[in-house]
Amino acid sequence: MPTIQRRKTTRRRKGPARPLLAAAGLALAVWGGLALLNSREAPPPAAEETTGITLVIDGTAPVIPQVLLDLAERNPETQAFVEHYPGRGDGEIDISGDYVPGEIPHFLQWDQRWGYLPYGGDRPEDMIGLSGCGPTALAMVAVGLTGNLDYHPAAVAEYAAENGYATREDGTAWTLMSQGCAAFGLTAQEVPLWEQSIIDALAQGPIICAVGAGDFTDSGHFFVITAYENGAFRILDPNSISNSERTWTYAELSPQIRAMWVYSAAG
Repeated sequence: MPTIQRRKTTRRRKGPARPLLAAAGLALAVWGGLALLNSREAPPPAAEETTGITLVIDGTAPVIPQVLLDLAERNPETQAFVEHYPGRGDGEIDISGDYVPGEIPHFLQWDQRWGYLPYGGDRPEDMIGLSGCGPTALAMVAVGLTGNLDYHPAAVAEYAAENGYATREDGTAWTLMSQGCAAFGLTAQEVPLWEQSIIDALAQGPIICAVGAGDFTDSGHFFVITAYENGAFRILDPNSISNSERTWTYAELSPQIRAMWVYSAAG
């Protein structure tokens, strides 16, 4: 039986230290997003004090990458995902429990069923869990409108990477939303960036929204807009449960919106 000890490693930071994550596996890093024409969420500016955990097993001390610790620190919802890295990565992906006919399912890019899989590169950060907001958002729309349970985030991410819609350098291209969606039985139409245009488009189907820096990301991100209720929009954020449990006004969203597409199932 290997001897396991935990050793803390620290870096200096301005401001109070945050609670740390005790991890029980090897390590990795991940992020999600987009950047103007393409999309990838950049990591936040380097903090000046973060405490990491070194896992010591029989004298070997692999250090958990700081980007993974940063992920859990800035988004506590991801703690189980980080703790269970690298996951199993085997077996079929079953999303039957997520699908309700007539509804758009909420998939999270850091779901353990697919979050550890590579997306557009071979670095730790090139994983669906942090870089895959684009294919995860498209998977929500594809499954919701077609009922095809094969269109889960891992399948969409694989298609995007193999067909030039995702690269290590640029993240997810907007053309995945406007053109690549056809591979999943969808047609897309660009939506003007006005409140009434969004409301009118929602009468046709769900909308994928590309946003820049703001409430959702430091550089770029994709999420799904599903409804307009009492003067605000309901969204499904592939990187956040809490963002999806509240509504967002147009005044909140509009400074961040970069592009939008409304979807329908191909005839």
